[in-house]
Amino acid sequence: MDDAPRVAVVGAGAWGTTLAAIVAGREPALIVTHRPDVADEINETHRNERRLPGIDLPEALTATADPTRLAEAHDLVIFAAPSSHLRAVVEESAPYVPPDADVLSVVKGLERGSLLRMSEVIADAGGIDAARIAALSGPNLASEIAQGLPASAVVAAQTPQPPPTFRS
Repeated sequence: MDDAPRVAVVGAGAWGTTLAAIVAGREPALIVTHRPDVADEINETHRNERRLPGIDLPEALTATADPTRLAEAHDLVIFAAPSSHLRAVVEESAPYVPPDADVLSVVKGLERGSLLRMSEVIADAGGIDAARIAALSGPNLASEIAQGLPASAVVAAQTPQPPPTFRS
């Protein structure tokens, strides 16, 4: 079996770490953070105490501060950076997003000044076709989801895609 991650999450805040952990509970996943010390902490302790205290992360989760590693995520790239930094994060990361990977925005809010939705910011800043981008949102808290508590969410996209298939 190929152990290269097919899914990457950009952003190691509470929400990004939670989503990366969910994926890594089923198959190898990559989380890209802008801080090397956070990547080191996740890799060494399998925790992100700053953003998700007390939650053990799966060993199948690998962290890095190197955005070029996004090229490994040939199925899905999830953007979970804070809305105030999303444009800059996407500009830095987009050259490494595989051309056939789907893109998911889990960032809430509107961009200051332009009033673009975060999925629109990803399309604009990354030159990514909007048809490849979906948005996930819902009345949920990362810490509750990380603890396995019930939650709900909605995913919306211009073009419906079949659900992902995870390796068991």
